[in-house]
Amino acid sequence: MLHLKNGSNVAGKLKSCDEEQCFINSQRVPIDDIAIIELRHIAVPPAAKPRAVILNDGTIAKGNYVSLSLGEVDTDAGEIDRDDVALIVLQTIVAVPPPPPPPAQPAETPTKEGGTRGALWSGTIRARWWGTSGGVTTTVDVLVQVRLREYIFPWRAEERGGKVVGTFIRLRSENSVIDNTMRCKGEIACEGHGSVAITMREGDNNFPCIYSKERAGPTHPDVPVGKALYVIGVPPHGDSKYAVTYTTASGSSVSDTPFSSPMIGRQPSIAPGPLIDPYVRYIENGRMTGSYTAPAVGAFEHIAVSWMVCRDGVACPVAPPLP
Repeated sequence: MLHLKNGSNVAGKLKSCDEEQCFINSQRVPIDDIAIIELRHIAVPPAAKPRAVILNDGTIAKGNYVSLSLGEVDTDAGEIDRDDVALIVLQTIVAVPPPPPPPAQPAETPTKEGGTRGALWSGTIRARWWGTSGGVTTTVDVLVQVRLREYIFPWRAEERGGKVVGTFIRLRSENSVIDNTMRCKGEIACEGHGSVAITMREGDNNFPCIYSKERAGPTHPDVPVGKALYVIGVPPHGDSKYAVTYTTASGSSVSDTPFSSPMIGRQPSIAPGPLIDPYVRYIENGRMTGSYTAPAVGAFEHIAVSWMVCRDGVACPVAPPLP
């Protein structure tokens, strides 16, 4: 499997990789787009640097990655049997939620202005990523101060004539704030904290959304009449990072680390998995609220999330505790 820098994955039979590309399922993937080559699923050691080769027992092999074939992995220190290799780290990453699947578009193409401007949703999302690998325990605590603005479109049934059955609502972040605190302890210590304000930019395509169905008709996703399904979050921009200081017996270094921010809810057609909410979520009395745990990826084994986000004019209690 290839874990891409944009958070998506490409699964299948990996044939070969060189300094420019990988070939998987007869598909060419540029090497610059890849964060991790996964041959066997294990946690990424926190000490892994770009071009590190991770063996099946979690140790970091000598030398830097050069190429991969069906039988071996080449490094600048020699050849390694491919069956002995679990991961090849091409970019040092902290687990970041993958972008949500693009929502099914309404039959009417949204205008450049983005539909009819509606109410503001606000509240808090709390999350924690954690895991232990190679004698190092790493934790990232997340607090998101949510401000999501509605942009409303008619939602049409997927049938001839396409009658309007409800509303499709895109939610655009307006100065939401993501706060991250990262700590490591063990053979490597680390600590870092950062905050960033997120307002959706032109060209962003990770839209939180609401599908509100008011009358019967075939739709994707399939939402019960009278219900409003939601998928929300505040995706950080790729260039938003904060400084983390790593300390070992030999000294310390500072690394710029991408912000983490969870996604909540999913479409019924999307299977639960790493960093994905196990449940389909519906609005209740003007509130989005709940909690979940799920497996994570990269240096982390688990994620826990809780939230309370409410529409303008609705009383908004404190988010439930992390599960």
